[in-house]
Amino acid sequence: MSAEWEGVRWDGVGSAAVAVRIDIEAFGEAIRPATREAASALRRAGAVSGLEEAGGGAQAVVRDGARILQPWIGIVDGAFTGECECRGDGGLCAHAVAVALAAFDDDLRWSGAAVPPSAAEVPSERLRYAAAVERLAPRQLAALVVDQAADDRLFATVLLRTAGMLDAADHEDAQRRLRVLVETSAVVTRGPYWEISHVEEAGLRLAAEATVLCELPATTEALDLVERAILVWDGLAGHLIDAHEVRGVDPEEVGNPLVEAYIDLFEQLDPDPAELSQRLSQLADKCPNGTVDLDVL
Repeated sequence: MSAEWEGVRWDGVGSAAVAVRIDIEAFGEAIRPATREAASALRRAGAVSGLEEAGGGAQAVVRDGARILQPWIGIVDGAFTGECECRGDGGLCAHAVAVALAAFDDDLRWSGAAVPPSAAEVPSERLRYAAAVERLAPRQLAALVVDQAADDRLFATVLLRTAGMLDAADHEDAQRRLRVLVETSAVVTRGPYWEISHVEEAGLRLAAEATVLCELPATTEALDLVERAILVWDGLAGHLIDAHEVRGVDPEEVGNPLVEAYIDLFEQLDPDPAELSQRLSQLADKCPNGTVDLDVL
């Protein structure tokens, strides 16, 4: 679905890849009145959510009655082009136009050479999975997703976040789980009968729970908790360093995800970039076993 019009103003010369400015009034005039009104109605009803840049254009989730769609819209070969599961009857559908209106309000940066989802390169393995999904009945697919969510906390958290269903209880549970792990991991080597496998298991669980925590809205409490996890792991990592001949987990297999979680949470809080460098440097000074490696970062 596409619509050609005169509302694109190029911010560069001789390159279709540069960002463009949109004449919003011209865009509206180029859309069929019925489509424009339907799109405006969707916007007024709050039916558009999860707006994001994709392939130089914009995509979002649109709830139209019982249907849940994810239309995309962008500028391809000088024309606004849309893709949507509704398979409209030619031209831009109301769902794609609603996404464009949301993107205009959000000052999204448009590319003059957007790549629609159907044209994006997809690894062959993902194409195979996509083909498998298309062969499943909705109930079969739903059952597979629910089973996976029940077995995988990270998948479950991403599922709930994507559906907009995370709440305060989920955040409290994630912090509680990591807090318990931090406390129990700190003492895993204090008894007389511990083994290297206990250290490895504790570390992998710390990394897994910190990764889950990153899928929830960031808080200073979560950031402090991951910092404690890093310090605990650095203390345990020394045992793996000494047991390099028999260990099955390298120290960085736990340390890197923990530090990445720390950086992710910190950046979600929208801090001063200089403060992140300072805090990482201070954290590295507290980690003699190299869990925070500034050279790698």
